[in-house]
Amino acid sequence: MTIQAGVSEELWEWLAAQGWRELTYAPDRRHYLVVPAPCVTKLIDAPEELRPLALSVAVSKASYRPIVGDPNALPRYIVRH
Repeated sequence: MTIQAGVSEELWEWLAAQGWRELTYAPDRRHYLVVPAPCVTKLIDAPEELRPLALSVAVSKASYRPIVGDPNALPRYIVRH
């Protein structure tokens, strides 16, 4: 999930404790989920006691992000020869 600048240090530490990490690998072949921006906003605004629920909802609404260079990530209308 993309976190906007200005997220509190406390929220970032909580996310890191949940297993979330900064993207630092290139080329990156790992599969990621895209969390909708409104869900990220709700997570940021959620009181501490509701964060687990907000994170769970955010992940449930996430979709897979294509991996650059992954032939399976291409749209079906593109054919490699």
